[in-house]
Amino acid sequence: RPRGGDFFYRDEEIEIMSRSVETAKYLHADGVVFGVLDEDGNVNSTRTRQLVDLARPLNVTFHRAFDMSADLFRALEDVCETGADRILTSGGEQTCLQGVDMLARLAEAARGRITRMAGGGIGHDNAAAIVERTGVNEIHVGLSSPVPSPMLYRNLRVSMGKAPGREYQRMQVLEENVRRLRQAVALAKT
Repeated sequence: RPRGGDFFYRDEEIEIMSRSVETAKYLHADGVVFGVLDEDGNVNSTRTRQLVDLARPLNVTFHRAFDMSADLFRALEDVCETGADRILTSGGEQTCLQGVDMLARLAEAARGRITRMAGGGIGHDNAAAIVERTGVNEIHVGLSSPVPSPMLYRNLRVSMGKAPGREYQRMQVLEENVRRLRQAVALAKT
């Protein structure tokens, strides 16, 4: 994404995204992830297809812009028509657990035409239930955990961001959390 916020992009932003896709190809990335909507909350099929075509032979995922679309089933059809390989979605809800029923309904509607990757609020405690109830074969997780800074000196009068105190905290993916997630998902598949 060239910026945070909504998923309606001006021509200049699409150009930035195109250059990013070309850079990913040049660097031999495995794939790219993007999502483009129009003003009415529909998938911008023309722009998305242009980016998909530009990205080939890389794998293409339409990200959670999908969840912000006005109609998930119409969005599913539109994304399928663009040639994208997968959709990253929480089923239109804040978390996959909240959207589990919609994720299952989207699986039926997709009829195997596109891979569905569940993403949003997935951890070792709910991954198995989400996989079992939705039939997804892929999940997207953010397993970072806050760990304390090793710095002994701390200037508590100054904050470098909007959340005071985070200067002395780091985010790391801990091996134990990855192991617990893998075990949970393995149990779901047995």
